[in-house]
Amino acid sequence: AEKETIYRDIYRPVAKEIQGLSPLLEQLACAGITCAVASNSPGDNVRMVLEELKKDKKLSESDIFGIFRYAANQNNVSLKEFFKGFYQVVLSRDQGPKLAAFLLAIGLDKVIKLLDDLKK
Repeated sequence: AEKETIYRDIYRPVAKEIQGLSPLLEQLACAGITCAVASNSPGDNVRMVLEELKKDKKLSESDIFGIFRYAANQNNVSLKEFFKGFYQVVLSRDQGPKLAAFLLAIGLDKVIKLLDDLKK
């Protein structure tokens, strides 16, 4: 038990997601592919890593652009059409600031809420 406590104390500050994992999982989910993760680590270690990963939900502009590109491809629209539609939803305009940077600046939670409200 002491060894596991030491492990958590050492690993907690440096735990982070493997680069590109979230976009990959998003693509799999969009394709209807169910995923699961298994571990033979003690439950306390798994919970600690999951808690730390929840805290580190930072997407880069590049990650967001990759999601845009994937969404456009999945819907058979050009990136130009995709951006125009997204600007219409978020800003009620055909054009606007660099979209990924803008979304990061206003907060992805606000954008997700806006998009969820549109589905209703």
